[in-house]
Amino acid sequence: MVLFGDMRQVDIQKQQGVAFARIISDAEAQTRYGGFDRWKFVPTKQHMSTSSELTELMSTYRSDYAVSSTLSEGEVEEIWVMRSLPFGNELTIYLSGVPMLPIKVIGNKDSQTGRYKISAFPLTVVSPSGLYPIVKWDKMRIPNFAIARGTPGDAQFDQETLDMWIKLMFKKSLRSNEPPLGNKSGMRITSQMIREGKMISGIRKDDIFSILPPELTQGITNGEFSFYAAMKKELEEKTSTAEFAGQGGKTQTATEFTENRKSQLLRFSALIDGVIRGEKHRADLRVKNSIIPFWCKKEYSLNHNDNKKVEKAKDTINDIFRTVTVNKNDGDTKSSSLIEIGESEESSYDVLSREKRTEKEQGKKVKITKFNPEMFNFLDTIIYWNAQPSERDNDTLKLLTFKQNISDAINLFQIDPSQNEKLKKRFASVTGEDFDVWFGTQGFDVQQAMGSIEEQVPNQSGMNPASMNPPAQQKVGASADSGL
Repeated sequence: MVLFGDMRQVDIQKQQGVAFARIISDAEAQTRYGGFDRWKFVPTKQHMSTSSELTELMSTYRSDYAVSSTLSEGEVEEIWVMRSLPFGNELTIYLSGVPMLPIKVIGNKDSQTGRYKISAFPLTVVSPSGLYPIVKWDKMRIPNFAIARGTPGDAQFDQETLDMWIKLMFKKSLRSNEPPLGNKSGMRITSQMIREGKMISGIRKDDIFSILPPELTQGITNGEFSFYAAMKKELEEKTSTAEFAGQGGKTQTATEFTENRKSQLLRFSALIDGVIRGEKHRADLRVKNSIIPFWCKKEYSLNHNDNKKVEKAKDTINDIFRTVTVNKNDGDTKSSSLIEIGESEESSYDVLSREKRTEKEQGKKVKITKFNPEMFNFLDTIIYWNAQPSERDNDTLKLLTFKQNISDAINLFQIDPSQNEKLKKRFASVTGEDFDVWFGTQGFDVQQAMGSIEEQVPNQSGMNPASMNPPAQQKVGASADSGL
């Protein structure tokens, strides 16, 4: 459950306050908050077993103050109340009504209300950027409203109506097959006697009759079935139609099938747009809250002889930050990217000269990037995010096609896959395997890894019925296997 301070504000980062609540188990709560000083006051199952006062407190909290109505024994209600940096920079965490974080400042008492002006724990300790660490994915946005509609909310009424109608149709069909009957024959008639294949003597016509009017025993009518079909179509238009799933109607033409599937894709564009926006916001929060604060914090000086951290440098002219080196090996080209974090007086010409000198000394290209941690507050103006959806198409058919393409390339161009580093990386990507496991320390032949080229007797008459490979390709495969 997420609560916003202003329900007319669409941008979550412009909200004056945000709170969210969830229910977690006692074990998870202890794992996350067991080291806090106020954990002993939380009315958990373990604490309540030794304190009757906590048991009474938990009972009062469930009945009068709990946000959720499903809070039961062995569970803890976790509530976060936050105010972002522009609106006060405050964070408060409650576990079943018990505040867990210390108060930063207690101000003077208000003479009118009798309350103190309290400044809570700073949010920047948890979210260094001062932004709310919450991302929302909007499917169907509502103008001037904080919460958007999703697929369950949009189709809830239709789904409930359709479920109810199916139950009514089932009951009516069952009632038409086995209606309540009346008996004026004077004999005792059981339900087993009137089943199919039974013979009953002494019964005249109309002695056994339905006590309901014909309208209630006529079964499912065309109008009722038409209403069912209309509701089902309406629900499919809001979720996923049969055309989108690849199931066309029996009387549907190929053009109708294609056009219906295109219209369904257009309806799904709102969902895709919501996912893209959410992923962009999440990437922005990850960089500002996790990546940059971690890599740009002041670092301990390292002793490279024993790789042990020593005391933090104090009263020094320049602070010590991290230096990141990323080695790249793309085929025959070897290079590295060196990211130096910290303030520097080097000009761009000095950095370029150092790159050339390092390349001559080490024999590989080096790209040096200087990053000033004091400038990361301006990331909104220099970094732009883009999320590109892609299908998960690493399936068996793609793998077989990839193997066949390599076999055709060997046959046509006489290439050696074992000497092609890019082809090895592509093979590891398509198969989903680890590159270092297959090609890390020793030479490895891609032909042996694929297993697609086997030594066979050539069929001089044409295609080999076993492998469907040309005879010339089989010769290449046989010579390659014999050399392994």
